[in-house]
Amino acid sequence: MDARIAPGIGKVKLYAQNWAKQSATTTHTDAPASATGVTKLGKLDWMQSSITLRLPQGWRAPRNLHAVAAACSE
Repeated sequence: MDARIAPGIGKVKLYAQNWAKQSATTTHTDAPASATGVTKLGKLDWMQSSITLRLPQGWRAPRNLHAVAAACSE
């Protein structure tokens, strides 16, 4: 959902090239390399994501497991 990244100075990997193509439509903050230290691969300071867990219809939680809806902490 969001990330703070610092660019690296090494040879770009294929997955990084693909991510860069999508970066214009992906929420992120570019950290200046000088603020985080220059590295070959760059740095991921933090990342936020979300997941969806789909359970089969009729699935029941084990007796010792209790589901509680709650907002994620920030």
